[in-house]
Amino acid sequence: MFDTKTSRAKLCKVFAPLVLGLSVLAGCRSPGVTVQIVNQTAVPIRTVEVLYPGGSYGIAHLVRGNSHAKWIKPSGDGALIISFLDAAGQKHTIEKIPIKRGYAGGLAIVLLPDDKVKVEDHTRDAAKDH
Repeated sequence: MFDTKTSRAKLCKVFAPLVLGLSVLAGCRSPGVTVQIVNQTAVPIRTVEVLYPGGSYGIAHLVRGNSHAKWIKPSGDGALIISFLDAAGQKHTIEKIPIKRGYAGGLAIVLLPDDKVKVEDHTRDAAKDH
C-alpha cells in the first residue's frame, strides 16, 4: 500500500537540498535567504526555534540525517539564533551565525555532535546584483 508519510519524507530529503541549490544559483528577485538546518547530531532533535532580526519560526522535530529549509527576510543585520532540545531534553543554543538585511542566497547550518556547527554561507548582497 502507498505510505504517504514515508513518500513525503523521501521527497523532502531529495528536494530540500535541490530547492536550496536552485535558490542559490537562480537568485531571488526580493532579497531574502533560504535557511537550511541539517541534523547530523547523534539523536533526533525537537522544539527547534530559529530567531533572526525581524522574525522567527519553529520546527517541531528533526530526525538525524534530515533537513528543513525556509526562506526568510531579515529586517536588519544581526545574528541567527538556533535553539533546540536533544533526546534527553537538554537545551542547546547556537548564537554566532551572522545574517544581514538585503542579502540573498542560501545558508546551510549543519548541526554536528558535541555542540559543533558547520555553516555553509552562500549569501551575497542582493543590491550588488543589479
